[in-house]
Amino acid sequence: MAFHGLLVIRDESDIIGETLRHVLTWADGVYVLDTGSTDGTWEIVNELARRDGRVVPFLRQPVYWHLGLRALLFDRFRDRFRRGDWIVRLDADEMYHTAPPEFVRSRVSRAEGRVRSLMFEFVLTRSMVEADRASTGEKGGSVVDRRRVYYIDPHPEVRMFRYRPSMRWTPDRDGPFDEGLMAYERIPVRHYRCRDEAQVKKRCALRTRMRRGQPGDQPRHTFAPVTHWAEDDWEYWVWPDDSPRLRRWDPGAELPEFRSPRLARGTWARLRSQLKHGVRAPMLLDRFRTRYPTDYMPEPIPEEVQAQLAAAVGG
Repeated sequence: MAFHGLLVIRDESDIIGETLRHVLTWADGVYVLDTGSTDGTWEIVNELARRDGRVVPFLRQPVYWHLGLRALLFDRFRDRFRRGDWIVRLDADEMYHTAPPEFVRSRVSRAEGRVRSLMFEFVLTRSMVEADRASTGEKGGSVVDRRRVYYIDPHPEVRMFRYRPSMRWTPDRDGPFDEGLMAYERIPVRHYRCRDEAQVKKRCALRTRMRRGQPGDQPRHTFAPVTHWAEDDWEYWVWPDDSPRLRRWDPGAELPEFRSPRLARGTWARLRSQLKHGVRAPMLLDRFRTRYPTDYMPEPIPEEVQAQLAAAVGG
């Protein structure tokens, strides 16, 4: 049983090296698609790939991000996957608090084939911004050491699924058809979306330009979600220090656990799902599902928009 990571990135040079080094503590392969970085992110990935063959830089091409891009990586590298392997969704600014192999070994039953995340959102507070401004030296240490205040995001996302050779995943979907029986437990993920003032300003500028440059006549799935993309003011992402939602974590300490009552063992919905996967109905249905289109390529970013994006991040 192996663990394969699918990673889509753009302009994350301040954290991508730390994230990949974390991933390499547990992954058997990491397949990387860069949607047009101009800040050195792609060069960092390639340097790590030269040191460790498990990092596979697949493609750097200026394209619009959407949820189905990981399907492209899945299709290109599925010949490396074996029945029972786990496919893990990765992001450049996230780290798995519990390593996926350990989590599967200790918290996932043999019948379960899909795992959702429990997101710990590490934030930038007003006092952190002021301390950074007052500091005369460069920021030192890892982001894990520098950012220790978080809140719990109650909205889960599917982050891992068990591979079966008949699986179908088309680019208009954020995951394969019938990924598997949902696991009762949720894997903890630490998300470092906002790391310092300069990085947050760059993030807002990049995504503002990206939204303005998106073609309006493209299919819905080519658009990034607007929920957290639509904030142009970088200070929106800076939290007040006295927010009651915030908690503090020290590296090495445990994080709170959560179990979804909707997935409680013994419920009728759970039993129906178990029966569906127990009789291997998804494998039969896979025969009739659409295959990945061999000629598919993501929507390219026009050169003039790419130039604006590069200017937004100083690349």
